[in-house]
Amino acid sequence: MNVYGFKKSLLQSRLATSFVGIQLLSRPDIQDVLNREDDPAFRKRGIDLEVKTKAGLLGVEVKGDTYDSGNFFFETISVKQRDVKGCFLTSEADIWCYYLFPLDELYWLPMPQTRDYVMERAGKYRSVSVGTSKGGKVGYTSEGMLVPIKEIVDNVPGVERFTGVKKGVDSLCAGLCSR
Repeated sequence: MNVYGFKKSLLQSRLATSFVGIQLLSRPDIQDVLNREDDPAFRKRGIDLEVKTKAGLLGVEVKGDTYDSGNFFFETISVKQRDVKGCFLTSEADIWCYYLFPLDELYWLPMPQTRDYVMERAGKYRSVSVGTSKGGKVGYTSEGMLVPIKEIVDNVPGVERFTGVKKGVDSLCAGLCSR
């Protein structure tokens, strides 16, 4: 089981959400993006961003992954010690945005289509556990499935892939900060 520091994981999560928000704002169909990470009502629903489109509102969950394994990690148990269901099963988000830091790639995954596809085939995916640590002590353990990215891209309608997300953010920041 891999163990990750809580503070580092939180910072990576916030950074991924920022990257996703900026990427979404570059799309012509997106009118506004509101960060709801610190809003308890949205957190309870598994939604990080509220996205205003020409067609209406979308709830977006953001996942940042620092591994390049060729798989998505879909959390099925959030806190194994208390048998808390994972956000892949409980999120009310319309879209999951899954950002892969090493590849600078972002995947737009429609929910519940992605969840339905994966859960119908759950037995075929490898289950893995990951833990968090705080102050050198193991905090809690999560469990999830490793699902091949290519399989989701090829079989779930509406999946989109974006590359060069960080490069786009860097370019935007340079433009905003120069005079």
